[in-house]
Amino acid sequence: MIKRNGIWCVGNILVDNIKRINDWPQRETLAFVDKIELSPGGGAVNVALDLARAELDIPLYLGGKIGHDHFGSFLMAYFKNYNIDLRAIEKDKESITAWTDVMTEKNTGKRTFFHHTGAADTYHVEDIKKHISIPSKIFYIAYLSLLKSLDAPDTHYGCKAGALFAHLQAQGFIVAMDCVSAATPSFFQDRIIPALPYVDILILNEYEAQLATLMDIDIHNEDSLSKALKFLNQKGPRTIVIHFPQGAAAYHQDQISFHKSYKIPPQDIKGSVGAGDAFSAGLLYGLHEDWDIHQSIDLACCMARYNLTHLSATEGIKPLKEMRIWQQKAVKYS
Repeated sequence: MIKRNGIWCVGNILVDNIKRINDWPQRETLAFVDKIELSPGGGAVNVALDLARAELDIPLYLGGKIGHDHFGSFLMAYFKNYNIDLRAIEKDKESITAWTDVMTEKNTGKRTFFHHTGAADTYHVEDIKKHISIPSKIFYIAYLSLLKSLDAPDTHYGCKAGALFAHLQAQGFIVAMDCVSAATPSFFQDRIIPALPYVDILILNEYEAQLATLMDIDIHNEDSLSKALKFLNQKGPRTIVIHFPQGAAAYHQDQISFHKSYKIPPQDIKGSVGAGDAFSAGLLYGLHEDWDIHQSIDLACCMARYNLTHLSATEGIKPLKEMRIWQQKAVKYS
């Protein structure tokens, strides 16, 4: 029996071209860009980097596919600055590395994405299976609907990724899946819902939860959130967390719980790119360490708060010891 430890983050590996704009323009008009940053992006990348920046004492692995190009070289050089195992990153000579133009509105932190999938389209089940010897405890994937090959339909599992999840569970992995708001209602119903029996941990925001359940979810109403959580639990996952700016709702160990996030002054918000991924990183670390759900979501909310203090997707995260000191005096929503 393999002694499992650590988190293997798998999915889109891309470059974020983050551009801070003065306001969102009307079509055929002009907006001003006053700051540009180039940084790694993609859910799997952000979670791995968030955990590495927090200086946590668990092994971290990153898997995905990049191209043989400038962006691919930039990413590999960047990742090598962190304690992350890169053996599961594949390269495709025929494709370019995926990228996203992220337009962040200066006064609100709201962002709009223009995405090119690139090499992520050719990231196959077999690319992951060849690294099945990775001894991580948690296998985390982000995001279906942006991984063309893994999104392909499967008559039994909904999508090719669902069949992969079943295989990984049989190997002893805890399978965690994060969702993305780019997925359509039909994609959730046809591809993701059938795969949920093979998912242990499901993470969504309130909009994605509505797409998955086809319910009109009110985040201010505990009964509304409870109905959504119970519906999703019946589909398979043992742990489900729905997160939103003011907090989160969770189904874990047959119990439903509600949690408040930390307040942050509007002037401290530099951007919200990767805030959901920072939340996922904190949650996954807590679950990896067998913390109770309250401790796990508390760290998740803390890391999401730190994410908001920087324009990039990950550079706001600080070492865990520093974030813990801040938590002692922090104020939550009432």
